[in-house]
Amino acid sequence: MNAARFPRRRGRMLVVDPLARAYDLRAPDDLVRLLPPGALVVVNESGTWPASLALVTETNTALEARFYDVDGGRAVTFGPGDWRTPTEQRGPGPALHRGQTVKSRGGHRMRVLAAQTGRVTVVGVDAPLREVLLAEGRPVQYSYLDDDLRLVDVQSPIAGAPASSEMPSASRVLNVERLIGLRRAGFVVVPLTHGAGLSAVGAAEEDMTLPWPERYRIPADSWAAVRRAKREGRAVVAVGTTVARALEGGQGVSGTTDHVLGAGVRRAVVDAIVTGVHDLDSSHHRLLGAFLDADLLRDANGHATAAGLLGHEFGDFTLVAPGALAGHRQAAA
Repeated sequence: MNAARFPRRRGRMLVVDPLARAYDLRAPDDLVRLLPPGALVVVNESGTWPASLALVTETNTALEARFYDVDGGRAVTFGPGDWRTPTEQRGPGPALHRGQTVKSRGGHRMRVLAAQTGRVTVVGVDAPLREVLLAEGRPVQYSYLDDDLRLVDVQSPIAGAPASSEMPSASRVLNVERLIGLRRAGFVVVPLTHGAGLSAVGAAEEDMTLPWPERYRIPADSWAAVRRAKREGRAVVAVGTTVARALEGGQGVSGTTDHVLGAGVRRAVVDAIVTGVHDLDSSHHRLLGAFLDADLLRDANGHATAAGLLGHEFGDFTLVAPGALAGHRQAAA
């Protein structure tokens, strides 16, 4: 997909209907008219941490730690450089061993709590990690962007308390006007919180294992609404792959899920999904294999590419919803 330029305030939406085997381009404002009637819409209200932290070792060797699990102190480490260098070209940080001390630019000392595995390490800190990140951290970002991101730039319109390392970007579709439109049209919208991790770690073999286990919390009222919708035969729409993962893998009100959706994986909860526009080799794209067969997914992706839809977290949107394009004449090849 084409690289998105930041900031991008308006967008387009690829709509894919697996029943009609059709796809079309629409505006995100059309969302309310394309969702299944009476659907329950589930959103991720997670805010985003400034999860990238510059560190140095005792020998003054620089490294970057991108915390994919803030509560657990787990981070992926990178060597010299910054976000302007493509992630796959960033070398790993220096080898770290248990008991070793590293420190932040602001002087906070951290101790490695577990032996490093690949690029992943676990650290403890002499002050609450959350406070260190808020004081010194930067948003995780990638080289397709032109400018430094501010913390406010990686918060969705519905963001609450931070729980994610990277913005749950599908939530950008839910501006105030669209939320009001959904509710006026009779849709029920309920929240959950799912901490989105990293979308890339720079090593191909490790990128293929993403997404890693992530923490989630589903309020009791939201889970009850999901169960009620399923009993009544109403569709459940996940706004974001994080929402789909929490609902399909969580099966409860809180915890950590390692559930990975993809081709051949049965869905028990989610009927339709709003997500971004994803590269073919990304974990988010593979997840859509649980909603579309390989041929339709390939053709729809090709249509998005030919139309110049933008990928990454500030790009365009995709809606996969059975019946969204009923009667549409342009069938997928």
